[in-house]
Amino acid sequence: MKDRLVFWGKKNGKEKVLLTIDLDEDEGTYEVQVMKAENVTEAFDNLVRNQWRNGSEDVVFPEIEETFTRELSLTADLLPDEYEVDRDDLLKMAQAEWNFFVLSKRLKDTYSHSLDALEERAEQLEEFSGDLWEEMKLFWQKVQEQIRDKNLARRHGNVIRRRTNAVFSTLKDLRAKSEKELVDDSAAARERFMQILDGVENRISEGKSLRHLFDELKKIQRDFKKTKFTRKDQSAVWDKLDGLFKEIKSKKYGKTASGNDPLIRILRRIDGLTAAIDRMERSIRRDKKDLNFQNNRIDNTDGQLEAQIRKAKLSVLEERISSKENKLQDMHKTLAQLKTRAEKLEERAEEEKKEEERKKIEKEVKERISKQIKEKQKEIQADPEVQKAASILSSTQKEDETSSSIVNHKAAKSTAETIRSAVRASRVPLKFVSDFTSPTVSPSLSDEEE
Repeated sequence: MKDRLVFWGKKNGKEKVLLTIDLDEDEGTYEVQVMKAENVTEAFDNLVRNQWRNGSEDVVFPEIEETFTRELSLTADLLPDEYEVDRDDLLKMAQAEWNFFVLSKRLKDTYSHSLDALEERAEQLEEFSGDLWEEMKLFWQKVQEQIRDKNLARRHGNVIRRRTNAVFSTLKDLRAKSEKELVDDSAAARERFMQILDGVENRISEGKSLRHLFDELKKIQRDFKKTKFTRKDQSAVWDKLDGLFKEIKSKKYGKTASGNDPLIRILRRIDGLTAAIDRMERSIRRDKKDLNFQNNRIDNTDGQLEAQIRKAKLSVLEERISSKENKLQDMHKTLAQLKTRAEKLEERAEEEKKEEERKKIEKEVKERISKQIKEKQKEIQADPEVQKAASILSSTQKEDETSSSIVNHKAAKSTAETIRSAVRASRVPLKFVSDFTSPTVSPSLSDEEE
């Protein structure tokens, strides 16, 4: 349905008139012009239908009897009661469609305000912005939903589509340029990082201070996270960096260091939290940039509605920034606590390592001394003079053992004689005496006594 309509009709059921109706979407109103039939020529009738109705402003109107402007409504008729037209059905259809166009125009204006800010940001870009690209995708997704639901008229949707495509085109050109530059910059950055990491690897092999090398790797890691790479170059540099971290940890804390070791877990938490802090800080910087942009735009708004929308955006951004800054403070506190715990665990690990080294050295010394003693004993045993002295000492020991046996034999014999005398006096059978004395008296002594 067009925004301009032309009807032949009657006024008060008698007077023939020509009526033109012109819709104003922006205001939600329409203007009606009434001309008497005697003032309308056939040529003007053709002009007004073929040119003016299609948007031309060059048509000169004859004398106009009446002009009035009314607000568009779904319930009230377009024309006053004294007017009637030949095609009342078209008039009613126009009324319904025009109401939809007005509402669609308001929805289109809402999206246009959002698109204005996106277009301005795109014009200020010197390099491709992934954030703006994602925002544009989300914006166009919302517009498409309104078009599919038929809440947005086709002509209004086409206007937004053309503007959106222009922004996407600008971003694609910037991305193509950035990708070419990224490939070159990434190759140079990869070469630079690999040279630095090769130097660190050589110093690890030379046995330099592991603590200083570990701190240096952490600095390299922070620089690595801030550098843009292609996916292939990023993977290559990260594999090298991660391998050196593992090698230092293995040398510093021993092979027992594993994923279950408290220190390793804390170091991983520190790395993860540091990365999260970096992402949070970047997010806050983006929000503050948007906040400054909205502050600058709020003074140059075109109307009260846009000003209200921007103030609402400012409120949302300020609340978001405040929330993120509070979270960032908590993250920094946690990071400080983790670093303190890591330092204590590192000190304990160093002490345990020193204790292990001390025990290892002590064990090696004991084994060396034991080996020396055994070797010395073998040398002494092989010495002829030592063997001769040992033989003499052995003979002397045998003679002492023989003398001791004779003395013991005589003492046993005397004891047995005393017992037998006592038994005879008490008339105890001799058999019991023999049984009593047999364990202590030798067989020769018992036979002789019998």
